[in-house]
Amino acid sequence: TVFSNHSYNRDILGYLLFIGIGLAPFLLINSLWSEIPIFELHLQAGKAIGTVVGTSFQLANIIPFLYVALVSVVSIDDATTCAFLTTLGCATSLFLSFRWQLEMDGWAWGL
Repeated sequence: TVFSNHSYNRDILGYLLFIGIGLAPFLLINSLWSEIPIFELHLQAGKAIGTVVGTSFQLANIIPFLYVALVSVVSIDDATTCAFLTTLGCATSLFLSFRWQLEMDGWAWGL
């Protein structure tokens, strides 16, 4: 037959991965937007938190395109990219753990 069982299983796996990888960001964005009224009440940013969340979502959409444009001009290997992003993520988390001031119900979080 034209379609072998092996290619059919591979197609199903591809579709499931496509749905799983595409569904996670969709659920994350929708859940964060639904929590914004609670964030407005409890975070110091207040009503500005919607702007912060919207800006971060837009950056999350634009940065991959900028990366693709950069890779088309400059040769960057995957190991360097992974090392850079891991280091950046750890440094950002460390920075925010010491600098982010948050108060909820009279309790102060952070330094």
